[in-house]
Amino acid sequence: MALPDEAGQRYEVVDEELVEMSPAGYKHGEIRSRLLIALRNPVNPRELGEVLGFSTGFWMARDNFRAPDISDISQERLNSLGEIEGFFRICGAR
Repeated sequence: MALPDEAGQRYEVVDEELVEMSPAGYKHGEIRSRLLIALRNPVNPRELGEVLGFSTGFWMARDNFRAPDISDISQERLNSLGEIEGFFRICGAR
């Protein structure tokens, strides 16, 4: 399934259905930003992996496409995958 390319709009695919995502509210955004910084600060300098923000999409099991608020990928997993192009694939998706 191809995702629409509409400027400023976010989508997820859940059980083969396209779901339009609404923007986060102020408090949600504030907490997400604080968590992202708190998690990223110890991870990046030690090269333990990557901590990514909410705009990163992932293809998951059963062909669900999600964009979590915060995600963490270990350096070991990144090394095993080589160059990642497009969206990250998890759990044997696609």
